[in-house]
Amino acid sequence: MIALKRSGVTLTRDIVFIGNADEELGSTGALVFVKQHPDLLRDVEYLITEGADNVLDDKGKVVYFAVGVSEKRTFWQRLTVNGVPSHGSRPTKQNPVPRLVAALYKISQYETPLHVTPGVEKFFRDIARTYPEPQRSWLSNVTVALENPRARDWILSDVSWNAVLRNTISLTGLAGSNKTNVIPGVATADIDVRLLPDQDTTAFLKTLEAIVGDTAVHFTHLANSKAPLESPIDTDLFRAIEKAAHDREPRAFVTTPMETAATDRPTYRKVGITTYGFSPFKIPRPEIQRGMHGNDERLSVENVGYGVRFYYDVLRYAQ
Repeated sequence: MIALKRSGVTLTRDIVFIGNADEELGSTGALVFVKQHPDLLRDVEYLITEGADNVLDDKGKVVYFAVGVSEKRTFWQRLTVNGVPSHGSRPTKQNPVPRLVAALYKISQYETPLHVTPGVEKFFRDIARTYPEPQRSWLSNVTVALENPRARDWILSDVSWNAVLRNTISLTGLAGSNKTNVIPGVATADIDVRLLPDQDTTAFLKTLEAIVGDTAVHFTHLANSKAPLESPIDTDLFRAIEKAAHDREPRAFVTTPMETAATDRPTYRKVGITTYGFSPFKIPRPEIQRGMHGNDERLSVENVGYGVRFYYDVLRYAQ
């Protein structure tokens, strides 16, 4: 925004900067703007925020730029088992920990069914051109390819692709006693469940309860986002992203993968704002997968400059 001001470029649209917290958990910050300050958003047509990962080749050239127009649904759950607290030196059958561990083991062994949504099918068709045979044919018709054991193994070996082809469950938190010699009165575990946009939360919860098969294990919603909307791509802003991308990488293309993580975007989409997720950086995928929410998460100085210039051009072209 400072660069646009300094350049003296004539703007035909207002540019509004929104800085809100809580993007990772409950979108409380975004909801404050939507519910308490709707006047600030009344005439906003587009919104652009962080987004999908761009893919590079082994020479550091961008193969394709990714723009997020849809994402999976957050359905976090807490499993709770109640018991009777007592001394750890005298084991009892009222210890809630073994019962919880048994439930978690059953969940960890459950393989969710594969399900190809139209948007994901299009994404694979888009990127098929960048692969040799037989991978090109597999990605061109991923629904059929997933019935081929060799193709299925290759496709699902990519953790990002696997996550957009099914509902996923990650066991992420455990809590019991804070003393080694105390059997706790309650044991809990948190699981990060992400559902494909067209999946029903009630049905999936019933599936989890059936897998566990123990009425002593209680499920509680930690986060249950509404079914996300999908933003259209026939817009001035999307074309501006394509043009700015082509300026930098003439051989690269722009595609729209589904994102596995949740963002603030659905909050703004629900009030009629066309919202895209786009990260204008050149980061190798292995580095992204190692760093995101991990040790030494970072962005190079070179990428900061690259990203600022990219955004500048996108905003300039969108006028």
